[in-house]
Amino acid sequence: MTERTSDERSMSGVLKSMTRTRVIEPQVLGLAIVLSIVVILLGFTTSGMFFLPNNLLNIGLAIAVIGLMAFAETIVIIAGGIDISVGSTAGLCSILSALAMTKIPMSDPSNGLIVGLLVSLLTGAVAGLVNGLIVTQGKINPVIATLATFSAYRGLAYAGC
Repeated sequence: MTERTSDERSMSGVLKSMTRTRVIEPQVLGLAIVLSIVVILLGFTTSGMFFLPNNLLNIGLAIAVIGLMAFAETIVIIAGGIDISVGSTAGLCSILSALAMTKIPMSDPSNGLIVGLLVSLLTGAVAGLVNGLIVTQGKINPVIATLATFSAYRGLAYAGC
């Protein structure tokens, strides 16, 4: 009888886990059923307007930013942190981006888009850096730190910087 190497054992474990049958949890199945019922009801009660391509595109565009923020927040939560200031940071980024696109004179309109995008990315990076430094270097609880920056970023966005 031949002895299997550790690589062979780990490979057989990977193959077993890939072929394992996944069981859908009752809560997930229940949520999927309720969501399906709501979508079907919306389709019938809106005189067929809900499933029009333009409406579905508008819904997709409306939730794209929230979906991206939720994805990033999920990574933060998995890492053991929390960031309450995500919405205010997004608001501040959008305000500064819009100001950069409209107030900076550009010979080519596409340059305004590039500048606005860069301003937004830089603002988000600086806001995240501030949050990270407060939590790691200041040894402040992430909930308290991001609650404070939530208010600060929201105030800056309202003031229009």
